[in-house]
Amino acid sequence: MDLRKSIKITQTLMPSYKVYDTKARISDWPGRGSAPTRTLTELNLWNPTIPLNDQIAADLITARFPELEPVSIRLLGSGWDNHAYLVNESVVIRIPHRDVGGALMKDECRVLSYLAEFELPLKIPKLCCHAPEDETFPYTIAGYPLLCGETADNVVWTDAQRAGCAEPLGRFLGALHRLPIGMEDPPVDELRRADISFRVPTVLEKLGAGQDDFREVLIQLASTPAQDSPPSWVHGDLYSRHLLVDESRSVVGVIDWGDSHVGDPALDIAIAWMFLPPASWPAFLDAYGGVDDATWGRARFRAIAHCVYLQGFAQDREDEGLLRELEFVGKNVLRAS
Repeated sequence: MDLRKSIKITQTLMPSYKVYDTKARISDWPGRGSAPTRTLTELNLWNPTIPLNDQIAADLITARFPELEPVSIRLLGSGWDNHAYLVNESVVIRIPHRDVGGALMKDECRVLSYLAEFELPLKIPKLCCHAPEDETFPYTIAGYPLLCGETADNVVWTDAQRAGCAEPLGRFLGALHRLPIGMEDPPVDELRRADISFRVPTVLEKLGAGQDDFREVLIQLASTPAQDSPPSWVHGDLYSRHLLVDESRSVVGVIDWGDSHVGDPALDIAIAWMFLPPASWPAFLDAYGGVDDATWGRARFRAIAHCVYLQGFAQDREDEGLLRELEFVGKNVLRAS
């Protein structure tokens, strides 16, 4: 059967990548000649190791999910780990494009299946289809009914509009962080996202010239006590791109749960530093249920580290919305708490 006969493709603009053996070296690449020998792991972390375009994705989706045939497909976005496609204007299919993304997708499917047992104050994706890796594609693929709204990084915000999101975000995180663990062998923070002593040297190294103000804050935060309370369910990668908002600028949903795990709630509380103006922090903290000084300090560190890591990605993709949000984060984290 020719899969292409039943596929309608909406052409989309996306980066063009050449895929090479990940064990190769840059000096082995076509046209590189005597380029310095560096392993591919030194390249941008977000570069795909699996070639994906609309046609490949459409073929893959049709083969894995025949119930969706005939397929119309439109690229919604491409991030560090996945491409997200809107299929038949109703289902979002997330396809990993690198090894880390493949592992995180497995975790996302497990966690969202568990969280579906609970009613949270904001909408989260509900898994409707998934296909494990096989000989034709090395990663798990998952699908969810489309949630209404647009991601918050695509919006130009006023401080008043951001402040209106404080209470809903606080209530959502308070509810999420108080859920029972309830899962056998849940994902944990193997990447040590909240480990300040582990992360500080790397973040300091990535700071450029003229960023002494950030260095000073990071050095101050380096002595922040580690988490000493029981771990909780966390989203793990909560920032503007993973918030859905409606036309009235109200936050209505939280997406992209690949980094979710049982760990330090400071990772999620960092959304206050990354998205909310300081005047709205009391409303956020009251709705959440209170945060101790150490957790608030680790949240501030997470906001800085996340901003530093995302800066290169946003510049590489020339993503104006994300760059605008990172500018907000940069100003916010330098303000006194």
